[in-house]
Amino acid sequence: MLAAVVAPAPAAADPSAVIRDCNLDGKIDGSYTKKDLRYARDHLPTDIAEYSDCYEVISAALANTPGGGNAKNPSSEANAANARSFAAGEQAARLNDQKELDRLAREGNPGRIGVGDERLTPGSNGLFDSASASNELPTPLLLVVIGLGLLTLGAGFMALRSRVPALARLSLRGRFPRLRR
Repeated sequence: MLAAVVAPAPAAADPSAVIRDCNLDGKIDGSYTKKDLRYARDHLPTDIAEYSDCYEVISAALANTPGGGNAKNPSSEANAANARSFAAGEQAARLNDQKELDRLAREGNPGRIGVGDERLTPGSNGLFDSASASNELPTPLLLVVIGLGLLTLGAGFMALRSRVPALARLSLRGRFPRLRR
């Protein structure tokens, strides 16, 4: 019993450690069980699954784990090969994008840029045009805002009138001259 207490237990990694390890630098540095790798791959958070290649990296690590050829899943080697080719294609696309960004940065004003099937010109959307920056309220909404403002001023005057004696002496009834016939 004393040996069980004194002897260190083998480190049990949890699937979140696998995800942290992959997300840190895009590769698996630690050694994990197939169970942890499989659980981490199948339960990746959506942001990591979408914006990183952790799914492919974990799949490749799962295929390269001793005993990777699972009798239940004979296509695991094919899946690992697909994951590696997808990762290589993704890396090539990222390298292409970086080259394009570097070229655009060197040119200064790139003019028209191809995005998908369209050619876009930076700044042509009117976001930085002062004439397009005016915000016009619809007339009915403008009238409602003005009416609410006048009501607020009137209510404020009435409230002040009950508290300030000088305002209380003001008559709200106007004296208009009578027209004689």
